[in-house]
Amino acid sequence: MRSIILLLLLISFAGACKKKHTTETVKSETKQQREPALRSDIQAWPSPYWMAKGKVYVSIAGNNMPVNITLRAEEGKMLWFSASAFGLMEVARGRIDRDSVRILDKFNNRCFRSRLSGLGSYLPIALSIKQLQHFLMGRVFWDSLEAGRQRLASDSSFMEGTQAGVAFSASIFKQFQLVRASAKMGQTGMVSMENNNFKDVSGFPIAFGKEINSRSENSGKTNDSKIRIEFSRFEFLKAAPEFDFSLPEDCTPMEIK
Repeated sequence: MRSIILLLLLISFAGACKKKHTTETVKSETKQQREPALRSDIQAWPSPYWMAKGKVYVSIAGNNMPVNITLRAEEGKMLWFSASAFGLMEVARGRIDRDSVRILDKFNNRCFRSRLSGLGSYLPIALSIKQLQHFLMGRVFWDSLEAGRQRLASDSSFMEGTQAGVAFSASIFKQFQLVRASAKMGQTGMVSMENNNFKDVSGFPIAFGKEINSRSENSGKTNDSKIRIEFSRFEFLKAAPEFDFSLPEDCTPMEIK
């Protein structure tokens, strides 16, 4: 079950590589405060809420695991999710707000609490809640590239640069649709992503397919993982869906490693 909880974090935060905080990271954070060389475009949503259903396929250390997932979002404010496995049994539920993360492992009554900023060691780049939402939609999800170059070809643009001190490259279709992206952390960490099967949802293209591959090295051992997300349904909602979530008082606190 620990793998299920880790899986949900990997899905949500676009990275399976755990980075180490070093002096170099501190320097990159200072650099990030400078005026960026490139500014990305963020397209307004048709409505403040959306809901998605789909399946997630995870391969970690040779083990494959399918999980059904339901996502609900309020623009820039929160992301709610529920995961089920073994048929229709809900095994995990969680809510991510602007600066808090709460996850419940229902199978074992264990819970995880953290500030969103406290998950920095698990992410290849820092993400806000709105950037996380755009990542899941298959959209451009960073605010800017600190420094880099851009090449245009027909309806696509190709970017290379840095984001929070991480080497970054991306292929973008029609300003907003992130087709491919990769991030390299040092000499041993790499995360690559591809969005596909874009469909028009209320005039807003959404990637119904996403694949994330990651590689990291720890103590001379290489770790590879792959995550594939396939939405079966995605819709924007005019009224707010149900976001209620609370952790049981008797749940056992857990660490995600």
